[in-house]
Amino acid sequence: MLSTCVFVTCLVLLALFVDSCPVGTLDNIGTQTCEPCSAGFHQNQTDQLFCYPCPAGHYQNLRESTFCYPCDFGFYQNETKSDFCYKCPGNKTTFVMDATSISNCSGRSSTVSESMCCFPNNRTISSILLCLQIHVMLGRAKA
Repeated sequence: MLSTCVFVTCLVLLALFVDSCPVGTLDNIGTQTCEPCSAGFHQNQTDQLFCYPCPAGHYQNLRESTFCYPCDFGFYQNETKSDFCYKCPGNKTTFVMDATSISNCSGRSSTVSESMCCFPNNRTISSILLCLQIHVMLGRAKA
């Protein structure tokens, strides 16, 4: 019990004298250094002991990041801890950002675009941008 208390006391004292580790890094207590999060990981708080992996459907290709990007339309990522997204094969795309499977890739269909764009309740900024992108892909709008 005494050795545990001494160890905890040492960690508390060490924390008082070590400079703060910024966001995008982890606090390596063993080496008393701040290490950047690797690509595929992120951390948005200071003085943390680990970095979070990017979830499926997201990526981060830079080190020392505070967030992960969602895979863009036409891309997907089925694994965590990724630093890239796969492009849909052939003439296929995704109709959602942060797609997590190649099965999210589909042919460009006016039926899909009409169902996503023509309902009056589907008028968020992201849905409007998606509709514009779909219409550009289908040749209905000028980019």
